Amino acid sequence: MPSSPHRLTPRQRSRTAWRALALGWREGLSQAPLHVLGIGFLAGMLVAMASRVSLGHSGRALEADRPTWGLFLTLMLAALTRALAEWATSLYTPLLFLSAALWLAAFGLWAWRYAPLYWRPRADGKAG
Repeated sequence: MPSSPHRLTPRQRSRTAWRALALGWREGLSQAPLHVLGIGFLAGMLVAMASRVSLGHSGRALEADRPTWGLFLTLMLAALTRALAEWATSLYTPLLFLSAALWLAAFGLWAWRYAPLYWRPRADGKAG
């Protein structure tokens, strides 16, 4: 009995993602699938983990504010423009540069938002 995509086990979802990645390479998408995983998933997880740790260790509430959601959106737009560069071959170079600029902007925004937490006292007054 076929299961719906919402009922896939984590292992099945992982296999599906890797098959899609392999299909992308086979279909001539070059490095786009790998870059989308790197930009969208890995960089997104890095920002999520670093943001959560920064908030927690600075004694602040573990809630993403508007700037944090904005940088997640910026990272996803970077991944999207990187993927679009493969299909819009006439715009390949501008889209590639736009993707890189969005990625850099996202991490710049993260540093602007979270770096001050490292030199300020904890919000809850505890040591550390």
